[in-house]
Amino acid sequence: MTKAIIFRHAQPLAGALLLFCSLASSARPAVAADISLSDPPAWDVNWSPDGKNLAYCGTQSCHVLNEATGKTITNLPDGLAGQIIHFFPGAETLVTDAPGNIPGQVLTVWEAKSGKLQTALPWPHDPHFRFGERIAAFSANGARLAVTQLQAPGQPAQLYMPPAYKPGPAFMPPGKLGALALALSPDGNTLAMAVDNGRIILQPLDSATSPVVLHYQLPPGSVAVLTQLAFNPDGNALAASFSSVGNGSPGWPRPPLLLWHLAQPGPPQPLCGAQPSGASRLSWRPDGDSIAIANGEGAVEICPAGGGAPRIIHVPDGWAIPAFSPDGQQLAVAIDSEILLFKPDT
Repeated sequence: MTKAIIFRHAQPLAGALLLFCSLASSARPAVAADISLSDPPAWDVNWSPDGKNLAYCGTQSCHVLNEATGKTITNLPDGLAGQIIHFFPGAETLVTDAPGNIPGQVLTVWEAKSGKLQTALPWPHDPHFRFGERIAAFSANGARLAVTQLQAPGQPAQLYMPPAYKPGPAFMPPGKLGALALALSPDGNTLAMAVDNGRIILQPLDSATSPVVLHYQLPPGSVAVLTQLAFNPDGNALAASFSSVGNGSPGWPRPPLLLWHLAQPGPPQPLCGAQPSGASRLSWRPDGDSIAIANGEGAVEICPAGGGAPRIIHVPDGWAIPAFSPDGQQLAVAIDSEILLFKPDT
């Protein structure tokens, strides 16, 4: 990575929005399984690294299910309902939100099979701070996690390192809004932070290299907000999606998914066309060839990373959370009171 700060000048995307192809495939793959949820709706869903289990957080708590049978393996204690659940650093451990009414705690770590609490991650900057909505990022190699509060000026992105989960370095997001989204590279060496004014900061973690600044420019008149960041499995590309504020106003410009090829200076590549209701979740396929997004209008779109028309999977609910399995052969989609499993290649 370069030692100088690079400003990658963005180009207006108004014309790029026209790249969306009307020939997008809408044939729905067969549902391989339909798992009913005992604690709907699901606010987050993730696979265990071995692909045997699924975990989700519902209204009351978080749960681990057997993928093959749909049966519950573990119910974590009530009061943990939130928007973060992740097997980390392996299939034996779960990281979730901490209860919101406990000051100074940001995340909790659990044994996935027994539901036993291993540790609660402290917030080293203010032991009395009560968290609102947290945002977190996990490196694929299990080396680091990062967490902060969404849009909280003055609150840094804090790193923790398993297995002890002791607090490591912290990085203050520049600007007036705090962090909008976080992502960690697969090797845990780079932290991406979306901040205000169309900027994404790429902060090196294992060297004295200066941060890289990525820039993007939304279509004129757009009021969308960047809400998701995700590195591809090789760590050489970064995807960003946006929520659309004011969905009820027809004609407002809607941003597409954006993809930066980090080894190639230049503006981001638009993918999947304009998203009228935003994209609520990103999930890279493990081979890096495509990205699944929920478009907020009753469909999941599988967008080719190289560009082109997405494949559309229609689902019965506007709110959906897609997650590719570790082998890429299944796509879990959490909707309302169930998790649907699709074979994306059929």
